[in-house]
Amino acid sequence: MSRRAGQKNLEPPALELLDSVLAEYLGSRRLPPSLRRAAWHVAVGRIAAKDQANEEGLSYETVRARRNLLYRRIKIHGANQLLSGLLRVALRRLQACQGERAHAI
Repeated sequence: MSRRAGQKNLEPPALELLDSVLAEYLGSRRLPPSLRRAAWHVAVGRIAAKDQANEEGLSYETVRARRNLLYRRIKIHGANQLLSGLLRVALRRLQACQGERAHAI
């Protein structure tokens, strides 16, 4: 598995889980690779656009413009809403797992 920008410090199981949560949150909306990388950076906690720009070798304005396009595309206002949406999906999954365990006991 090749690692994308923003995924350097995560182990493969965490990458797969985060990728599936992001896919579930986005639903049927398809994002180009540059916007997916922007979403990844926000999701893994690299919220500063300057950090992402330095890591990818891009200008700060390019990263900022991509993030703004990402937010418009998925109809949210900023990184905090993206993070809360991802957390909501993850918590729903956790509740479903706990519900299955309770019925199994």
